[in-house]
Amino acid sequence: MPLDRNPLTGTRSMAVHAHAVSLAVLVGCCAMGSLSAQRRHDPSPVPVQRVTRLSVIAFWQVPASDSVLEADPDLASALDDQQYYWANTRALLEAHGISALDQPGRVFIVQEPRRRWRFRAAPDSGATGFLIVAPGRAPRVLYNRQFPDELLSAAQAYAAGTDP
Repeated sequence: MPLDRNPLTGTRSMAVHAHAVSLAVLVGCCAMGSLSAQRRHDPSPVPVQRVTRLSVIAFWQVPASDSVLEADPDLASALDDQQYYWANTRALLEAHGISALDQPGRVFIVQEPRRRWRFRAAPDSGATGFLIVAPGRAPRVLYNRQFPDELLSAAQAYAAGTDP
């Protein structure tokens, strides 16, 4: 198999990289033996977000492959918007004492000091969203793009108990 190199980066093609990763995984699995058998019951653990104060958790759909994004330009645009606006929103929230957390994927566990619960985005909702939550309070979910000032206002209204 020829080692095709990307003319812009000088790196090997994804096919060569994929073969190297597959080999590494195979070697790792053989070396781990009984440990891999213990993990069979839970092939994809649900990520945990720890919340100890007012927090906004940005979540988004994780596409299965680049071909999914190529086939769905609306999804690609929504994910690009999410990342662009979230980058500007994080610092704004933190400056107001609100935790800004990232969560790739639309299913995760929220761990508060006194309770633990699972969040699952509505199946018919947008590809991106935000979970506003504080320990001991019912959460609020916002779907789709939110501008930084909109998200800050929503989090402040939630904290004050005046959100819709």
